[in-house]
Amino acid sequence: MTRGQLFSTDLVVAVAIAVAIWGVLVFEFARTETRYNDGQTRSELLFRGMQVTDVLLRTPGSPTAWDNATVAGYGLAERPYVLSTEKTGLFFSESIITIKERLNVAPHRLRVRLLTQGGDEVFVRGDIDEGARREIITIRRPVIYNGTSHLFETKLQS
Repeated sequence: MTRGQLFSTDLVVAVAIAVAIWGVLVFEFARTETRYNDGQTRSELLFRGMQVTDVLLRTPGSPTAWDNATVAGYGLAERPYVLSTEKTGLFFSESIITIKERLNVAPHRLRVRLLTQGGDEVFVRGDIDEGARREIITIRRPVIYNGTSHLFETKLQS
């Protein structure tokens, strides 16, 4: 009477190949999902950053003659992209927590800066962790402040 073989080398190789293929498929699926989620986060940040920047630079705010005690909605413009020196000073004197709450970006990190054309900071409020492995978007727009050309920069980080 002949005895059957319990393991076959061919079977072991076939199972190893099947497990390897399955592992690669799971890894690729997870990687694709991560890329998709990163794209969603970036799109959300970009939309939010552009919205915030446009509101600040194109509108006078609410009420039109606001101060830090009466502001319902920020806006720094006398005219689109021409900043009011008074409102800009008031805005940058607010705490970053209050600014984030009123601009509705509280879950994200925010930094807003007014820069000279040479890149020197005139005003800055907030912080971004440049070393973190998180999505950061930057929006820069040319503006007129105090009669001269400047850059207004908004950075958001997830």
